[in-house]
Amino acid sequence: MGAKTAMLVHSDQDPITVLRSEPALDRDAADEAVTQLFPGRSIEAVEDGLLGELAFPAEGLVYIGCFPGVRIVYSAEVSTHRPSTLPLYLLDPKPGRRVFAHSMFSMTDSLAFAVWEDHTLIRSLSLSPDDGVREDIGKPLPFEQPYWDGHHPVEDYPLPFHPLALGEEALRAFIGYTLEGSAHPDEERALEIPLCGFFLGPNGSAPAAGASWRAMSENGVCKDDPSKHTLSTLLAELAAPNNNFLILERLNAEQVYIQAYRHHDNTFDLEYRNGSPHDHFQTTTESRDAVLAAFTGWMDDRPGWQDPFTWTKFR
Repeated sequence: MGAKTAMLVHSDQDPITVLRSEPALDRDAADEAVTQLFPGRSIEAVEDGLLGELAFPAEGLVYIGCFPGVRIVYSAEVSTHRPSTLPLYLLDPKPGRRVFAHSMFSMTDSLAFAVWEDHTLIRSLSLSPDDGVREDIGKPLPFEQPYWDGHHPVEDYPLPFHPLALGEEALRAFIGYTLEGSAHPDEERALEIPLCGFFLGPNGSAPAAGASWRAMSENGVCKDDPSKHTLSTLLAELAAPNNNFLILERLNAEQVYIQAYRHHDNTFDLEYRNGSPHDHFQTTTESRDAVLAAFTGWMDDRPGWQDPFTWTKFR
């Protein structure tokens, strides 16, 4: 078995019926959902993914499919060994809504799934051969019972059944398809449903409401409307190998920024651009204080801030 999952399904309608009806993907709803479920994160659209091919998305990637009465979220960030600890904002509970979480990883034979109805956790199960049963909340659901009753034994295995086999059964019970061994045409059609892809920046990477400026280091640290002290700290933290540059950009304009790149010999490449490629200049300096003065002077539109440097057109 090589199946991997990391999904949440929010449903106000029966997911099996909806997914087997070849539903149209609501891209506008997916755009709204990614902002709602992952607040404070920068968001970049990426290529769509097919439901049956997403496996375990790489870090930062999230796929969302919004269909009539059903929303599917595929992301490593919704995967956990203890589903009962998933944060409320990811569950997005509403009256009458059912939420299904499913996480499966073939490399460790690990399975975790849970079901919430009307804000209430009904069932959560998490187990693996190495850890045993990590979480067992609520009564076993009907599709589980044959496994607990010993009808699916695995020879020389530390659990009474294989977690991935039960994981496939949970997928079939809740959303009407399996990742391995699917033969029914309705299941195969569901696996070909597209989901919108997004890449998420780190927490705090989305601009704060009302912010005019954003400073961002190579290591992903972001600060909105930074003070001189903050800029000084960010410049002081520039160091090889993974944090060599700092960008300060105006948020309400295209291609308006100043940036510095620190070399190993502690010299700096400094450049600024005010929108047009014809208004893009560069210089070098050995002084971090001079870089800081340039950043603050440019941000404050201070007359003469460029004068201490010899500038050339950027090529």
